[in-house]
Amino acid sequence: MAIEILQTDDQYVLNHCTKFIARDNKDSRHNFGQLTDDDPRSRIAESWRFPIIDSYSDGKDFVKSYSSNVVTFVYQQPGATPPTDVAIIGTFANLYEPIPLQPVNFAGEATGYYALSIVVPKAQFHTYKFIVDGKAIIDPINP
Repeated sequence: MAIEILQTDDQYVLNHCTKFIARDNKDSRHNFGQLTDDDPRSRIAESWRFPIIDSYSDGKDFVKSYSSNVVTFVYQQPGATPPTDVAIIGTFANLYEPIPLQPVNFAGEATGYYALSIVVPKAQFHTYKFIVDGKAIIDPINP
């Protein structure tokens, strides 16, 4: 299954991550008994914001491109040790072929975020996992 990968700039990804970048606290303010206090999701109110789903246009055929969305998968490495390799597998592509995520930089420095944008037809449901340094994990923000 061939997928279309879009090149998005770092600013696009960081604009969508601003609320999460600004939340550098350890309070479990959004835990109402469904999570443990040490779970990173307890600090995030809008867990549904990842992956980023945006409208798509190829700039040529607006009617044809209206049937698709741009989906941007974002991975943030918790902790201090950055991973050497971050990829994604999912039902939107061949499950045996990990697709690498690109590091997101700000002012030329690493942010700890990795991202990949693909075109996905609307009204489809897909599951995915991140492959971090060879180990498959569920999305820590949006499991």
